[in-house]
Amino acid sequence: MAYSNSFTELVDPASPTPVDDYVRLLPPVRGAAFGRVVELVREEVEGLTQGVSYAMPTFFYRGKALVCLLECKNHLSYFPCSGRVVVKVTPELKGFSLSTGTVRFTPEQPLPEAVVRAMASLRAAEIDAQLAAKRKR
Repeated sequence: MAYSNSFTELVDPASPTPVDDYVRLLPPVRGAAFGRVVELVREEVEGLTQGVSYAMPTFFYRGKALVCLLECKNHLSYFPCSGRVVVKVTPELKGFSLSTGTVRFTPEQPLPEAVVRAMASLRAAEIDAQLAAKRKR
């Protein structure tokens, strides 16, 4: 399969399982790297659903985006859907390319399992807090 940076060229966005579909269609080495991330996120946070956000395969928690994933030409991207999450795990990601809302990695330099778990649980806690605050209004 030739590289494509368009998720919608690979997967039907209306699919009930776009995250799984996307990982399955990636080249094997990249699919395996994303597959491990997907497995860790699922282990860390219960009650996830799959969908599409910003044209990327996304796990949702309680109706809010928890994490988006995207293959790029030179790296794989993990978007924790919160810049605050990236800031909190930055000390654990020396040597990785980061931006406000993205952590970039490669199959040769995978994300540490503890960091994937931390990002998923931190984002889930943010969502829980946001929804709790909404109920108090």
